[in-house]
Amino acid sequence: MDFKIERCCTDTRHTVTLLVKPEGSTATSDQEDSKVGTLSVTFDVPGVYVFVCKIHPYMTGVVA
Repeated sequence: MDFKIERCCTDTRHTVTLLVKPEGSTATSDQEDSKVGTLSVTFDVPGVYVFVCKIHPYMTGVVA
């Protein structure tokens, strides 16, 4: 899956950090610095993946 952080709708920068993943998954994503562009994450095990933006911790995303 691609996370697209672009300037189409806002000038705000974000990060994509994986907080929760299914047991056995090797997926990783932990951006230290914000960026504009595309970040890819491969979901290798069925289940629930929870992401957060370190700059805006109230912004969460769930892929199930």
